[in-house]
Amino acid sequence: MNRKDARAPAVFISYRREDSEGYAGRLYKDLAEHFGAGRVFMDVTGIEPGRDFRREIDEQVATCAVLLAVIGRDWVDARDDEGRRKLDDPGDFVRLETVAALRRDIPVVPVLVQGATMPHLDQLPDDLKPLAFRNAVELTHPRWDSDLQLLIKALAPHVADGRSALRPPSVAPHARPGRWLAGTLIAAIALAAAVGGWQFRQRERSRVAQAEEALRQQAQAARERADRAEREHEAALAAERSARDAATAQTSAAAAREALAERARATAAADLERIRQEQASARRERDRAAAEQAEQRRREPSPATASAAPSVPAASPVAPAAASAAAGPAGAALPPAPAASAPHVLRRTRAGDEAVVLDMSPAAGTMLRAGRYTIIRYRLRATLASRDQAWLTVTTLQSDSHVTRCDDPLAGAGRPTNGGKVLLKRGTQEVVVTVEWLGGVPVPGSERRGILMPSLVLWETTGTPDRGPRFAYLGYAPEACLAFAP
Repeated sequence: MNRKDARAPAVFISYRREDSEGYAGRLYKDLAEHFGAGRVFMDVTGIEPGRDFRREIDEQVATCAVLLAVIGRDWVDARDDEGRRKLDDPGDFVRLETVAALRRDIPVVPVLVQGATMPHLDQLPDDLKPLAFRNAVELTHPRWDSDLQLLIKALAPHVADGRSALRPPSVAPHARPGRWLAGTLIAAIALAAAVGGWQFRQRERSRVAQAEEALRQQAQAARERADRAEREHEAALAAERSARDAATAQTSAAAAREALAERARATAAADLERIRQEQASARRERDRAAAEQAEQRRREPSPATASAAPSVPAASPVAPAAASAAAGPAGAALPPAPAASAPHVLRRTRAGDEAVVLDMSPAAGTMLRAGRYTIIRYRLRATLASRDQAWLTVTTLQSDSHVTRCDDPLAGAGRPTNGGKVLLKRGTQEVVVTVEWLGGVPVPGSERRGILMPSLVLWETTGTPDRGPRFAYLGYAPEACLAFAP
């Protein structure tokens, strides 16, 4: 029999193989058993080999009474080999089948399987958007038989023998119109019940999905609040630690400054006490010398006795140092100049720190004029062994008029005037220290006559031009003594 003479299938099953091939095959088998194989079309079994399946599909869709669009979970988002969505391809066969039925106003029933839901309007191409407004039927694996019976009842009016949905059915002369109307009414009621049940389930799923989404959003908001609270707590702890560290650093710095100040005060007190002791010792020595001179004058013979004694001609040679010191301003005697070949080595510390005056300008023993500004330069050889660097200071000690000789025991008990300093490095080095002497005027209570004795001291460094605490007193250098007079 020619294929065109055969009755056209009433039910067209459209499906996507990678999405719902198993469900579509099972549905075809059950519907073919109920309505007959010639009343159900499926591309795999309904197209003869060698025929153009596109033309055959278009002809089958054009002549069918109803199209079942089997929709699984991947029906909307199925992709081709290049990653493009198949529904967006105008040549996609599933899209062609469904669009052909929609354009001919053929009833299209979405059949939802695998727990799938109806596609949203914005997920469909323009020519497929009417599908979103078609009532769907759901087939589930646990309720397959009952769901299938509802679908069969809904399809029954479209698959009646000898009738097509495109042609109005004719009533046989011997048939009763009332019975036909009753059957149609029952089928419509069954279809409405199926659609109503599906809509109820859809609403229930929508409410459950909305509730789950609300719970998910609440949980996300709670997690965000907890994370924010934890970050704020950590920031507060970090700020507290920073403040505590800053307070500790300030306390330590204040304690260090206080300790440094206390050590400086202790050093100053020790220096003051030493100066007081030296002054007291000088006074005692001066009193002793005065007493000895008085005793010597008392023991000397009277002038009459001295004139009666035989005179002994003798010539006492004058030492070069004494001769050089004999001439001075206003006939004042200069202190003896030390020998240049025997430099005085200052007191050496236990660590090996020492200093030696090599020469000076003006030369040792020079008589300076009181009240006249004078620059004094000392050239020294210094050895620093106790530390990497230190300050060496040279301070001029100005005596009063009672001390007129550099070898006087009170020569080192003068008042400090001006001084100079130089930075020493570890090892032996030659340095020059410059001292400005203002002529003795700035020293309160000083006389216009006396000597200048250099005093050498080692000081700690603080990393700045200011000196730190004193750590070694090297002593004074009688060989670098100077005198002054009006």
